[in-house]
Amino acid sequence: MTGIFEEPGYEDCINIKVAVVGRPGAGKSNLITTLCRAGTLSSKYIETIGVIVQHATFRLNEPHNGKNCVRYSFWEAGGRIAGKYSHMLPACYDAANLELHVFSLTDRLGFEELEKNIEVRSHSSPCIVAVGTRHDSVASWSVAPPELLSLSQSSQVTLCLVGNTADTKLVDNELPEFMAELYGMISKSVGIPQHELVLVK
Repeated sequence: MTGIFEEPGYEDCINIKVAVVGRPGAGKSNLITTLCRAGTLSSKYIETIGVIVQHATFRLNEPHNGKNCVRYSFWEAGGRIAGKYSHMLPACYDAANLELHVFSLTDRLGFEELEKNIEVRSHSSPCIVAVGTRHDSVASWSVAPPELLSLSQSSQVTLCLVGNTADTKLVDNELPEFMAELYGMISKSVGIPQHELVLVK
């Protein structure tokens, strides 16, 4: 388990565990790296080995129930490895406040698996956000817009579409607009107070 920032104490934060799941190559690692402003984005597929945990902490605009910050812990299990070792996905799902189901709009099978997974997980997960990556690669889409509309209208899931995160320019303490939108969806889904998107170092 790796902490990315020197942050306020655990007890001073609202702690949100986010399980990040999806097929290999969907863009989970780059998405988390962008959300946490950590490391270098890769334009090539690099398989995630085991379970990786990264954190991002933000100050609340006002204290809430004695807490001054909100800390998101993003848990990712490598797609192929998770399929091989049955304990990895349950470790990510366990006590998660929210699930991010990541799929590539250029991967038809990934979208079909997403629909099945959401149907299964909706019975046990309080909050699900589906994140469609490679939104900017319209010519390569294998998912039709009406299918996305149908998914977005589902009462079980919130849908967010993002471009290729590998093309995102990482600027200190600043989040791209689409990532601010995604954090807004996460915050609303888990019912935490509004907060400014300025990372605590």
